[in-house]
Amino acid sequence: MSDRPAARADGRDTQWRTTGLTFAAGLLAYATWQVWRNSGSRPCLFVCVATVVIALVDVVWARVSTRRTQVRVVANPSELYAGDPVAVELDIAGPRRSVGVRLATFDQDAESAAADIPSRRPFHGVAATRRLHTEITVEVHGFGLAGLLSTIRRFTVPLARPLAVGPRPVEAAQPLPDLFRSWGDGEPRPSHTGDVVRGVRPYVPGDPVHRIHWRATARTGDLVVKEVDETGAPRLTIALDLGGGGMAGERAAGRVAWYALEGLRRGYAVVVLATERRQTVRGAVTSASDVIRRLAAATAPGAPDLSVDDEASVILLVTDQGDSWR
Repeated sequence: MSDRPAARADGRDTQWRTTGLTFAAGLLAYATWQVWRNSGSRPCLFVCVATVVIALVDVVWARVSTRRTQVRVVANPSELYAGDPVAVELDIAGPRRSVGVRLATFDQDAESAAADIPSRRPFHGVAATRRLHTEITVEVHGFGLAGLLSTIRRFTVPLARPLAVGPRPVEAAQPLPDLFRSWGDGEPRPSHTGDVVRGVRPYVPGDPVHRIHWRATARTGDLVVKEVDETGAPRLTIALDLGGGGMAGERAAGRVAWYALEGLRRGYAVVVLATERRQTVRGAVTSASDVIRRLAAATAPGAPDLSVDDEASVILLVTDQGDSWR
């Protein structure tokens, strides 16, 4: 027995959908009714009544066909880029019947896929927008016996694990500067290997060869090594301001992804600032997975508070209007 939360039906869970046969049946019932009224033809009355009965049976069958359905997510991916296809494995239980299933969260315009209940298999869609998903909406389509009517029942289903849909990296127009050696007007910056020399001392067995200060050694005649402060990698803070959202905001998020991945490739310590639920959240990223998850959770309104980043670093502000260094 799984301890995963059960799916719940939405408040507007059931919708009715007509087909071309619905209008044909209605037209047939109306025409035969009018003929019977004008001529008293019993065959026409029979056809009219039979058509109405079939329509009522269709209504009941379509309604019942989804009423006892249960939906559960068995497996889903954890990270995707916006625009990637997504496959979610569903376990659909209930009375034996045929239904249509659609991942409404990932593809509003797609046709439902046929499934025989009980069923356990993947269903497909497209992760079109950047977002952090913890649950999805699944539509189950029930059909009447004669195909005159169908019902759509919507289920909100918890995912097996959170799914982060991040922005696809968009290469910036300006290259990322080399932060290891210089910044701005040429101010020297130490490298990540720790080359801030605070003095020298006599060589001790076990000291690494690359620390030997050869000039001082040649001058004194004794092996001398450099004493250095390990400074760590240069830290790059990237702040995302989505502005009003829309395509410009999504392109800004894509540039942040590119800057972050490029910084990691160069060996920088990268931190991303973004607004989540109207609060500025600061988080270090160490992999492409971290970048996707941080940016998937960023919400549109509100610029990040740069004072949240209280450590010394180079700050790059990326907005829907452009990028600037602080």
